[in-house]
Amino acid sequence: MRGFAPETSTIVLVADSDSDHAASFELVRDQIRAVGDYGVPTRPLEVIKGRGAPAVAVLTLPWIDRNGNLETLLLDAMSEKSPTVRVEVDRLIAATVLRARGISKDSKARFACMVACICDDDPSCAASTMWYAAKGFQGLLDHKCFDPITDYLKSL
Repeated sequence: MRGFAPETSTIVLVADSDSDHAASFELVRDQIRAVGDYGVPTRPLEVIKGRGAPAVAVLTLPWIDRNGNLETLLLDAMSEKSPTVRVEVDRLIAATVLRARGISKDSKARFACMVACICDDDPSCAASTMWYAAKGFQGLLDHKCFDPITDYLKSL
């Protein structure tokens, strides 16, 4: 298949579950089907081989049976590391209009507030850039909330 190194055996597509993990998975399935040549998994984490293309699997975040997004998962780790900050962030969110936006926007708002309170180096850093050494978040990667993902990826 054009665009992949010959040794590429499996492509894991990662998507946010947002407010409906089953619907998010179906949306990814529809997109795989539209591309053609690739196998279309019938359930999350299933590895399916296509016609001459690498196998495909779909992983939804924060996990396959849970609604939310990457920030929801990161909040699990951040909240355990800084429980007092989380309590105050929850209090702030409860006092604002943010409380009625759904899990994805709620998680993004809580994540942004926690980062602003914890990260002196860059209080507005995004989930995609929080892993640089100066920001001090690398230790979060050892949190148990990531275990199902790392276990799955190791199994491939």
